[in-house]
Amino acid sequence: MSERHLLIEDYPMGYRGLTLNGHRNSSGALVRANIEDTLEVTLLDFSALSVRDQLEGLHVDSGADVGVASKEFRRLTIRGLIKGSTAKLLEDRVVALFNAFDIEEAMRTAPSTEGLSLFDFYCPATTLPAGYTSPVREAFWARPRGFPVVYERKSSGLAVPFAAELTAADPRRYCYTALSVVFSAGAGWAKTMPNWASGQGVPVWPTVTIVMADAGDDELTISDGTTSFELDMSAEGAGTYVVDMKKGDILEGSDFRDDLRASDVDTFLAVPPGGSTWTVTNTTNVTSITAAYRPARS
Repeated sequence: MSERHLLIEDYPMGYRGLTLNGHRNSSGALVRANIEDTLEVTLLDFSALSVRDQLEGLHVDSGADVGVASKEFRRLTIRGLIKGSTAKLLEDRVVALFNAFDIEEAMRTAPSTEGLSLFDFYCPATTLPAGYTSPVREAFWARPRGFPVVYERKSSGLAVPFAAELTAADPRRYCYTALSVVFSAGAGWAKTMPNWASGQGVPVWPTVTIVMADAGDDELTISDGTTSFELDMSAEGAGTYVVDMKKGDILEGSDFRDDLRASDVDTFLAVPPGGSTWTVTNTTNVTSITAAYRPARS
């Protein structure tokens, strides 16, 4: 008889305070005390991905021109069984499922992200980013796509089927636990920025927080060895500055400070598949620089 291998559906999952597969622990082991009171996931499908693909037919000729293409939305489908050891516990769990996957509740509790929250799950893996272990806890930023369906029937007893869907506006599959890489005189000004290996990983853009003790250099530089991002901090005093490498925003508090950028507009830095090494130079009066991000893969 072949060995039963643990798959994604054999580990706990979580969404907006709701635990799915509560009869499993983070190692995939069965928690027998919870086997009759759980939301058992039998299918997690995140393969549905919408793509924007610019295609143009040639004028009065066979063939076509292809333009740029990009991944857009990812749809997650979840199916399983709601189990309760009593009718009351079963119905309580049905309501908890409805609440967690309610779009209006998602919007109310996460208004700043238009209802997007982390849907997390575990996945066994071999070569992981530095600092993570298998099974790695991963997540999508997602919100409910529609109201869950629960198939209650007299014949179902205390285990009724359910189905739910989520929409992820960002198709990347992130590590649940974020990394914070700190650059300073004590920690060093050159640091490894881990990501999934080439062939699995996708680029991610950190948020960088710069703490200044006083006026800095006119070419404070963060480089990945290929691209250099520069700021002119010579006229600035003590303060905290936040750079969103994805959006290309530079903030001092709530004020946009795009005027500080001394390098070209395309010099905002990403962490590529396989990771990279970032080096900070011209660090006059820099107390610390912290790069926060989650490694990601397809």
